[in-house]
Amino acid sequence: MIEVGKKFGLNDRYDILEILGKGGMGIVLKAYDTILKEMVAIKTLHSKLANDESIKNRFLNEAKLCLTLTHSNIIRVRDVSIYDDTYYMVMEYIQGVELKSILPQLDIGDIKTTYNLIRPILEALDYAHNYTIHRDIKPANIMVKDKVSYLMDFGISKALENSELDNHTVVGGMGTKKYISPEQMFNANDVDKRTDIYSMGILLYELFTKQVPKNTAVEQPLKPSNYNPKISTQLDNVILKMIEAKPNMRQNSFKEVIEILDQIILSSTTQRQTIPQPIIQEDDVTIINIDTEQTQVSNDTAPDNMVLISSGDFLRGSGLESKIPIEKPRKSIFLDKFYISKYCVTNEEYNQFLQDTNYKEPQNFKENLQNKPDHPVVYVSFDDVKEYCEYKKVSLPTEAQWEKVAKGGKNLIYPWGNVFDIKKANIANTYNETISVSALESGKSIDEVYNLAGNVWEWCEDDFVEDFYKRSDKNNPVAKASSDIKVLRGGSFDFIDNATRTSFRFHTHSSTCENNIGFRVVKNIGEK
Repeated sequence: MIEVGKKFGLNDRYDILEILGKGGMGIVLKAYDTILKEMVAIKTLHSKLANDESIKNRFLNEAKLCLTLTHSNIIRVRDVSIYDDTYYMVMEYIQGVELKSILPQLDIGDIKTTYNLIRPILEALDYAHNYTIHRDIKPANIMVKDKVSYLMDFGISKALENSELDNHTVVGGMGTKKYISPEQMFNANDVDKRTDIYSMGILLYELFTKQVPKNTAVEQPLKPSNYNPKISTQLDNVILKMIEAKPNMRQNSFKEVIEILDQIILSSTTQRQTIPQPIIQEDDVTIINIDTEQTQVSNDTAPDNMVLISSGDFLRGSGLESKIPIEKPRKSIFLDKFYISKYCVTNEEYNQFLQDTNYKEPQNFKENLQNKPDHPVVYVSFDDVKEYCEYKKVSLPTEAQWEKVAKGGKNLIYPWGNVFDIKKANIANTYNETISVSALESGKSIDEVYNLAGNVWEWCEDDFVEDFYKRSDKNNPVAKASSDIKVLRGGSFDFIDNATRTSFRFHTHSSTCENNIGFRVVKNIGEK
């Protein structure tokens, strides 16, 4: 028997602190793991269910499978075991709130914000479908902390199928009445990942309208736009397709759902007036929102070899193509317009700076200037390039600015598109050294910016903060953490293929001077 204030588990491993909730499945408790020295959540299997041998076996097998789920937006199952005739799983503890509790406060008119909140769950489900099906998607199974969503309750879905426990959460199989798919209601054994697509479609309907349609096998739902005029015809069609009564009429995967919803909801680049933002202090990280739109600059006054990047939103961070945590969560970011150089700064350009300022030469500079005048200057530290920027009255790109240009405003995986092509980037020792900054025209970005993938790593303005994507503000973010570790982007001639992805993040000490690190510059609107 688990009790608050008592110890639980082998060798009294867990101190039980409080009851977090009770349901048809069992009890959820907050506990302290005395070995790992951290808070955890323990979910038990209801004693009525534990008396059923098949349910016990399914619970253990499914939960063990979920030990392999490592997505950043899935609450991790850490252990599954039996102790004192109690079947339980131990999960990471997140001190957040259920989506269910904040759903009434969400503004149905702000579709983009709501979608950004739920989008990580779509990605988590797409990832999880490589291993299992959830079967019980509902607001109570989504936790929200610091505006980031996490999916929970993997590991109990299969266990509760066909249970005869008299509880509203069990309906001929796992699932909650409002969100359960028709096929799951009538034949729980005959379901696939499209049952989760149905449930998420019902949840999206609710998030955008505050209404929940009846099971679509019983009654044809109204268009969501009947309840919310902000919903477009395209969005209507996506949601209604997700909740089709017949599985073969729905989308085939969450990847398909995400791609079309991104296009409908997040592809807008509507310009707006910039409002100066304050500096926000979070622990030891200062998140600065740069108000760059101080002065209007027309296209015909663009600096030489620079292109204008329009203001607007873009999706920062990786999508389904990567599971790297420091690239998550993917969310919409707004940037004011700015100019960025089409090419990295060359040896020839850097030489002019040296002549005018008598600044110290980089390693091997004379040889590089003579033999490679149009190659990117290398062996320059972060402090060196900041001196150059001061001389030229320009700036280094923020990490967000760099990524927006690389993605071309279309959320591209690579600057040229969504399929890797070794012929379009100087990467993985294809050439074994740097090449001209104007080479590989086929690999340039949509805005005709060259070599954003490969050739040399490029310094960015930001300090490297591992979880910055979770913590930053939406508008013009740049990380300043009083750190000597700086961000690098783009990959280099001697690095791995994967670094050519537009969302790939790297970092090094500010004093680093290597033959594979260079830079390009930006001119923020309003810089004199």
